[in-house]
Amino acid sequence: MMSEENKSVQQTTAEEEEEEEAATTTIQKDNNNSNPQDSSNVDAETKSQLIKAFADVTKVSPSQAEEYLQNANWDLQIAVRQYFDHNDTTFGETFTADSIASHIAEIRKKASELSVIAQQKAKENLGFVGQGVSKGWGTLNRFLDNVFHMKEDEEEDIRRRFADMSAQDWESEFERAFPTWAKEHSLIDAFPCSLMQRYRCVDNDATEEQIIEFPGVLFVTVGKVAFRASHDQSSMEKFEVIIGLDEISRIQKGKEGRIRLVTKIQTSFIFSRFKDQVEFESALGILEQIWESSHTKETTKSAVSPDNSTNE
Repeated sequence: MMSEENKSVQQTTAEEEEEEEAATTTIQKDNNNSNPQDSSNVDAETKSQLIKAFADVTKVSPSQAEEYLQNANWDLQIAVRQYFDHNDTTFGETFTADSIASHIAEIRKKASELSVIAQQKAKENLGFVGQGVSKGWGTLNRFLDNVFHMKEDEEEDIRRRFADMSAQDWESEFERAFPTWAKEHSLIDAFPCSLMQRYRCVDNDATEEQIIEFPGVLFVTVGKVAFRASHDQSSMEKFEVIIGLDEISRIQKGKEGRIRLVTKIQTSFIFSRFKDQVEFESALGILEQIWESSHTKETTKSAVSPDNSTNE
């Protein structure tokens, strides 16, 4: 009786051992089949998320991230360790490629989290950039308002400097302003004023147009109109503008005491802030008179040119 019972127990133990062995073999086969060392065992979604997360975290382009991972033979052990600290308590320091399969959900979740965090940071940075740009435009506008716009005290300074100038004084000032060619040209008159330039942003309509004024003196000669900045509010070098009468296509009387000289190449120069209405009208009248005279001579010369003659 005892022998039959022992035999039955031994048989049962043997069957259990066979089942356990079979189960172990099945698990080993499953583990071998799920080895993610090869990129073919990684689903496309996880691969895409890992590439994006790697690109976000390492601040490289997705193509560079994928190239890096391909160069690493798409070893998930290497890839994942780029994201996780080696002391990560979730996976531990003994994290191996063979054990990644059982944590693929966590890997996908971690990659997604990294991607979301990176996108959020990008939005925040973009917001900061937007605020900076907005603040920058405001600062730029204030800078232009404060630096370039001529103030009343500066305008008075120009008027005081050139007050009570005699014809001889203007001749001397003309020669100092243009020493290389002044003696070859007869000075007709001179007018303290400002050269006014408009600047606008061609890339957007939000930025307001800025008007920059450079105080100086407008010298009118028989053949040229010359402007010399007496001082520059933007701390640049003093400059001069010389326009030949033959370069001017028309002269326009603008509002608020402005004179606009339009050249044949469609550039224009605006002069404003004359001492008073009398000086403005005087400057405009002299400019129109000498330009019309020069223009008439040029037209007459062109009419009698051999190129325009006809044999009748």
